Parts: sequence; structure tokens; C-alpha cells
Amino acid sequence: MQGHMFALVVAVLCLFAATATVAGEVPKTVQELNQSGGSQLSALETRKLLAGAFVLTTPQSNRTITYEHAADGELWVVVRGQFIPDYRKRGDWRVKDEGAYCVKVLWPMGPEDWCQYVFKLGDQYYLSGRKGDKAILKPFNIRK
Repeated sequence: MQGHMFALVVAVLCLFAATATVAGEVPKTVQELNQSGGSQLSALETRKLLAGAFVLTTPQSNRTITYEHAADGELWVVVRGQFIPDYRKRGDWRVKDEGAYCVKVLWPMGPEDWCQYVFKLGDQYYLSGRKGDKAILKPFNIRK
């Protein structure tokens, strides 16, 4: 009987762990997002989401960076800081056939050139450089 009780406790704990993110926790990995009912956006969904959208980031250095996406693939990056004047730089964005969202900006101090996959759970979007279950997710703010 003791073995059955242990198995029941383990099963309940596994069920709790699998559904913990449903209760409002932010998923940290692709696996947690998928278990909570989220998914990776397709290339078409990603293009539709980003065309005409603003993506806002807040790095650690008291500044905000807004990526302004034009429908034609043009990108404007606006950097605003507490002690620096606003700075605008033109770049490009695109979505690869497998769904990777890519940005390229030629900054004076070196290029910004990256690709990330877009995931969605409810109304929140996430980015990750990989698609596998253990890939780490970063929430990102997007508005149209």
C-alpha cells in the first residue's frame, strides 16, 4: 500500500508541475509555454504581428529602445535615455520561412544582427533564439 501512495503523490506532483504555468505563472521555457497551451507563431503569423508594430525593450541602463516595424521590412530603432538625446537609426527586419524574426541594424559601434523565434501564450508574446523544449523565453512588449 505504501508504494501505491508514493506513486499517487508523485503523479499529483507531476500534474501540478505540468499545470503550474496555467495558473498565471510566466513560462520560462518553450516546454512550459507549450504545456500551458501556448505555441510558436508561424512565419505568416509573425509577419502579420510585426508589420506596423512597435516593440519596446528596456535594457538595464535606464534607456528604452523601440523597434518600429514598417510593413515593407524597413525598421527604425529609437533609443531614449534619461541622460542622452533621442537617437534614431534605420535598419531592416524580416521573417524567414521557418518563422525566425530577424533584425539587422548597422550601428556606429558595430552591427546588431540577430534572429529570434516568436511564441505566444494568451495575450503575451515571447522571444527565444531556439525552438527546443529547453529554450529560454524572454517576454517582449508589442503594440500596433
